[in-house]
Amino acid sequence: MENYGSRVIDTPLGEFTIYSSKDGISKILPFANKEFDNIGKANLDEAEKWFFSYFDKNILKIPKLDLTILTAFRKQVTEILVAKVLFGTVTSYSKLALEINNESAIRAVGTVMKNNPWPILVPCHRVIMQNNHIGKYNFLNGTETKKWLLEFEGSCVENYRVNF
Repeated sequence: MENYGSRVIDTPLGEFTIYSSKDGISKILPFANKEFDNIGKANLDEAEKWFFSYFDKNILKIPKLDLTILTAFRKQVTEILVAKVLFGTVTSYSKLALEINNESAIRAVGTVMKNNPWPILVPCHRVIMQNNHIGKYNFLNGTETKKWLLEFEGSCVENYRVNF
């Protein structure tokens, strides 16, 4: 018996799989996998509903996440990102470090974004470099996906830089 549930969803960016533990959504992976609804069905239902609403630009409250997999630092950065960097906005790694009252943690914030288990849901794509370059992205088609998401949310991106 599996210790998680999973759901494949089809989005404008392609298919990906959402995984849930009993504690919440545990990860999102950029490919279709076998579905198991035996654990976390309600969490999977909420996540699927959230994604469909997101791609309709109707933003819902984020589904419950399984934060047990995070260190205290990663949890703090994730919670600030979700609470303060809303649809259609961007921030920089350095500003996010300031938000957690640790201005020297810029690289550590970048590492949290790089290892985000919930891409799109936890909007690491909204975190850009201080010089407005969109930076890297570790989901689906990488930087092209990040550019697409930023433009989808209303940012003007030219030469991989956000224009304000």
